[in-house]
Amino acid sequence: AHVVIITENQKYIHVSSPQLKLKMRARALICEESQDTLTNEDLCFVVNPKNDKPPEYYSKRAQVCKEIRFYYVAKSANCETFCNGVHGIWDSNIQVPKGKVQKGANVFTKTSKLFKQNDDPLVDQMRMRIRDNNLILPYEK
Repeated sequence: AHVVIITENQKYIHVSSPQLKLKMRARALICEESQDTLTNEDLCFVVNPKNDKPPEYYSKRAQVCKEIRFYYVAKSANCETFCNGVHGIWDSNIQVPKGKVQKGANVFTKTSKLFKQNDDPLVDQMRMRIRDNNLILPYEK
């Protein structure tokens, strides 16, 4: 399943690798797209944050993260990491892919970091943008 943040005007924000060049470098980008492009909606689910903030607040948190570029790592920097961070959950992911294909992808990501410029980790970039835009949740430090 793919995890996204639904925003206004029939759009959503998610992790993608929209260009072949990014895919080849194991990099991903936070981007916004029309809900018309969502495929297989049966794999989508709704998350209701347990907080006193309205849904628009979380939408703003997602919006300020658009265009963040990072190394995609299935265990620690993926679509779930992004959505959890938008909801103020920074410590872990539930999904941790462990198959042979994923292990190969992880090796590819680690190897590509040796030859290309490094981006800051996804969580660090998100926290900075959220903090800089004064969108910190009451329980975040």
